[in-house]
Amino acid sequence: MREVNHRVANSLQLVNSLVGMQAAGVREPSARAALADTQARILAIARVHQRLYTGGDASCVDLKDYLQNLVGELASAMGADERRPLTLEAAEAELSTDKAVAVGVVVAELVTNAFKYAYPDDAAGEVRVRLVKGENGVTLTVEDDGVGLPSEPQVRGTGLGMKVVRAMAATLGAKLDLTSPGPGSRVALVFQDGC
Repeated sequence: MREVNHRVANSLQLVNSLVGMQAAGVREPSARAALADTQARILAIARVHQRLYTGGDASCVDLKDYLQNLVGELASAMGADERRPLTLEAAEAELSTDKAVAVGVVVAELVTNAFKYAYPDDAAGEVRVRLVKGENGVTLTVEDDGVGLPSEPQVRGTGLGMKVVRAMAATLGAKLDLTSPGPGSRVALVFQDGC
């Protein structure tokens, strides 16, 4: 299993590099953005397989460790800095491989959306990822202090990102909650951990 996961991770890194090369030759901003989103999705899945071949158990993913690495790479890819930091607070939790992939894709989608839409005109602001364990399971939250969600449902970008989030929430058997608690927006998923 470790060898299989190692090969899958390497293959996904190759695909990610090819998409990056394609993006470098594209001049249309919306096409470049779509390719960047694709790279974030590929990266999220590749990191799960990397965790599986470097960890002790090939069927279970240490979610805290996985999120630390994924958020670090997303911060680099999104250009996070002191003006626009990306932070992580994560409790200890474990998930099966399929569910860990779903969590990674959700985090990549929501972080990417927050960096694109929460702070227009290059305004400063933080994006936070939290994983908290409670009596009802694990709560994964991505939040910001930006412009918030629109009062009228409207699609920003292609709308594919939220479709992907909803599909991954279904994979997790998660309750999905989107709110604008004042300034900013908050997207939370509640699901059960364990392998």
